Amino acid sequence: ILAGAALTARAPGGDSVRAYLNDLQAIWATAVWPALLYTAFGLWLYFNPWWGVEPTSLNATAPMIGAFASFAAAALLSLGAMRVPRARAPEWLERVAIIVAIGHVLIGATILVRWLFHGADTSLAPAIDTEMWSYSATWALLGALVFGLGMQRSDALLRWSGLAILLGTTVFVFYLTLTRLTGIAQFGSMLGLAVVLMGVAWLARTYRPKPDGGDLLS
Repeated sequence: ILAGAALTARAPGGDSVRAYLNDLQAIWATAVWPALLYTAFGLWLYFNPWWGVEPTSLNATAPMIGAFASFAAAALLSLGAMRVPRARAPEWLERVAIIVAIGHVLIGATILVRWLFHGADTSLAPAIDTEMWSYSATWALLGALVFGLGMQRSDALLRWSGLAILLGTTVFVFYLTLTRLTGIAQFGSMLGLAVVLMGVAWLARTYRPKPDGGDLLS
């Protein structure tokens, strides 16, 4: 769809051809929405190598590279969806595209951690304590990075997305410390999360962007 929209927008032609190209452009502008959401459905739920309905097997190097390349490409192409001309509800498309791109990165990083622990047994092996701690560390770092990018770009959506990831990570870490982790892993999980949250709080206090229309700050 992105390729079709780009070619249609740049194709030469007279008035009669241009009218036909405008009709094609209207198709791309409408189709970008289901393409964006269907890609997320496929990679997050249906073909996901861990919990998918039809999980992709990562039993060799080639499928592993293909899976992570798919997550990376999906994130980049989701951001590219914002540039489709005459898209339906462009403001909402921009917000959804950013959130979906963050979701691709977050889930792709989660699957990467899972694969590093279990390799070919990614879809079946039970999760171990160190693995669970690694998820919380990965999510906390990604949440902090998204929040920091939102601060740098003065983007309220990125800031709140980063905070949402950090909030979810905090709940997950408390769940782990109360139900699964013990000893050094329990202490390290809480300490690592505390360090990340303190860094985010320092960043928010030091670099205060002006609230924009999407902010909940007064």
